[in-house]
Amino acid sequence: MLPPALRTDARAGAVLHRLLQKAAMRLRHIAHCAGALSVFVGYRDDVKWSEEIRFNETQDTFALSRALALAWARRPAELRRRPPLQVGVVLTRLLPLHTHTPDLFDPGQAGARERLFSAVDTVNQTYGHGTVYLGGAFGVTKDAPMRIAYTRIPTPEVEEIDPRRERRVRPLKQTEAPDFWEGC
Repeated sequence: MLPPALRTDARAGAVLHRLLQKAAMRLRHIAHCAGALSVFVGYRDDVKWSEEIRFNETQDTFALSRALALAWARRPAELRRRPPLQVGVVLTRLLPLHTHTPDLFDPGQAGARERLFSAVDTVNQTYGHGTVYLGGAFGVTKDAPMRIAYTRIPTPEVEEIDPRRERRVRPLKQTEAPDFWEGC
């Protein structure tokens, strides 16, 4: 359910982007790709709209954001004028990453994006979720916090700041201190 301040077309779209970015981070954590995205919007008077977009399996947040934008643009004009009450996004057609066949026509971008989103996930795990996010979620990062989903209990190492990192992107290497009495 969206709070009253977020019941506009633009703000509801931003919440969907934030939800999608969180889902993509979780997807990368469990080493899976998604091949479809479903978007849901609920309005007053029990009016609902949903759309599913299928694509080549990916865990790339940019590709998932393009699919979300395509689905969001397909909403009927009469619903765009109505204030949304609830929104949701679901990634489906999940595939384990080790069984994924990379896209033949986009070989160079895949590795770079994988490294980019790995770095984004590391920074967010180190400094807190919402430290780095795509612009589509601007203004709603506090309104879509990490929450427990109805269907599963999230793992703390994905959902919270990792205290072992001591707020460092690269944890300090544990080295043994030289024995003070050695050589005496």
